[in-house]
Amino acid sequence: MNGERRELPPPALFTQTGTVEQMDACGCRWPEANFDADRMVRLALQPSDLFGFATVRIPFSIAVEAHALGCTLDEGTCSTQPAVSGSPYRTGGDIAEVPPMPSPEEFLEDSWISSVLEAAETLSSREELFSTGAMIGPLGVVNFLAGFEEVIMGTLLEPELVEKWLSAVTPLQEAYASCLSELCDNVMIIEEADIEMFSPDFFKETTSEHLRPVIRAAGSGSFSTLHCCGDTMEIAGDLSSLGEDCLSPEASRNMKGYVDAVGGRCRLIGAIDPVRVLLQGSESDMLASIRASVDAGFDLIGPECGVPPMTPNRKLEILAGYRDMLRSHVLYAGLRDAVVDRSAFWKAAMLDDDGLAPAVLELLHPDDGLGIVLERMSPQELDSAGIEIGIHLGGHHDGDIELPRHLLEHLYLLDEIAAGLRILVSETVEHGQGVDDDHGDRLVLGELPDLLDAIRLLFQ
Repeated sequence: MNGERRELPPPALFTQTGTVEQMDACGCRWPEANFDADRMVRLALQPSDLFGFATVRIPFSIAVEAHALGCTLDEGTCSTQPAVSGSPYRTGGDIAEVPPMPSPEEFLEDSWISSVLEAAETLSSREELFSTGAMIGPLGVVNFLAGFEEVIMGTLLEPELVEKWLSAVTPLQEAYASCLSELCDNVMIIEEADIEMFSPDFFKETTSEHLRPVIRAAGSGSFSTLHCCGDTMEIAGDLSSLGEDCLSPEASRNMKGYVDAVGGRCRLIGAIDPVRVLLQGSESDMLASIRASVDAGFDLIGPECGVPPMTPNRKLEILAGYRDMLRSHVLYAGLRDAVVDRSAFWKAAMLDDDGLAPAVLELLHPDDGLGIVLERMSPQELDSAGIEIGIHLGGHHDGDIELPRHLLEHLYLLDEIAAGLRILVSETVEHGQGVDDDHGDRLVLGELPDLLDAIRLLFQ
């Protein structure tokens, strides 16, 4: 968050973290854990306790402020979050006039806000964890109170009235942000900025003017993060210029484009799609999304929106430990077609005497079929990185493969891994599969498309 990027950016959870499997592990379940401070804390600590995250985040719902201002609530279930079910200020037609608002002091005395602040105070004692307290922005509050459709139409037909609504709730959000800032390491403000809902001009001329003082209050005693769902690419420069330390956008479909649009104005966290990857994707999809976020230049790696409640523990475990996985000594990729004799390869891998065997035994089994084992090697072990791509067959020894820079970049290999790779290949490789006789016992990798496919699958 200070802008001191490490070799691999840290995994972090700034968006909602509660899942059913975590609830089962700690015995604190929704809906009770949304409202009771002690249960909120116990569930919020699960990503750290179970997976090793260095972050903790509260609350699990974005309906806190709306409830405090009179909206009715569906409390949800163990797998669904609380949701605003109604507001006394919605007309079903034109946007309503602004009602009297409580003072900031009265607003902060609401029972749910008090529970969130109590949980934040409890978590502040966990100095080893980076705590985030979340809230919604002024436009988000007005959408709940006056009605989403009414506000959208109001921006077109009665923009002055929408402005009055925003002016009425902004002081309340400033007060809440200041309180969270005193108790947390980071305050995340969740605001509506999707240009498919509200025009870029409305954001630049109206939303941002009320969001800026809330961000300033959030940063008064802590870091501040702005989270926006939906399509915000066109206003990424404006979003990142409001004074926040970090921006959390939905950027998974154009990660590099978003990083370029922000241009280093603030840090970026993302950009793992919570549904397509976290909930529904494979473990390979998860690693690929993490790799893409790292390569695009994100400063922290995490979900681009709230963690779905049905997300399996394994996905969060992968995210928390992704740096160790990318630095792991041995990686494995299967081949579609026979390049290496199965039994001979298995025997060669097991008998290898350079410390590789234990890891191979964990990752590679005879029933998996054929495989390639990649081992990290120091740059000193690479003579010159090789101009050509080739497998050197050294008689009865396993071979080395040298990947030149242009191929490493084509395969999107991290520099940490690209420092050196060795592929162990059994002596039983058939010389008939594309030997380049000009180089003696040298197997040209370009003539082994299956091997290239295996490497792509492994690293993408």
